[in-house]
Amino acid sequence: MAKLADVLSAIDALGFDPGRSKVVATRLRDAGVIPAGGPAQSPNLNDTDALRLILAIAVTSKIRLADHDHDVYAGLVPFGMSSTRIRHILFRERLSTQSSC
Repeated sequence: MAKLADVLSAIDALGFDPGRSKVVATRLRDAGVIPAGGPAQSPNLNDTDALRLILAIAVTSKIRLADHDHDVYAGLVPFGMSSTRIRHILFRERLSTQSSC
């Protein structure tokens, strides 16, 4: 887990505008996509939260749509498959790998 400020510093090193990144993070936090901190306490982000933030910063063309854009990209699945079908395929592959060992 990392503090939001540390994650934003790391994202800045990727070449994104720091001010814009902070505003996108606020939008995502307000929408409940990434955790909110407590009173006078910065939120802790796990790896998934950090990736959500990077994704939103990278794909959002208009800051006011950051939470919406995140939801759209998060809903994408390869080849139009449902997440249930993907889990089934991965589970089946894992079983075949284990049985061949």
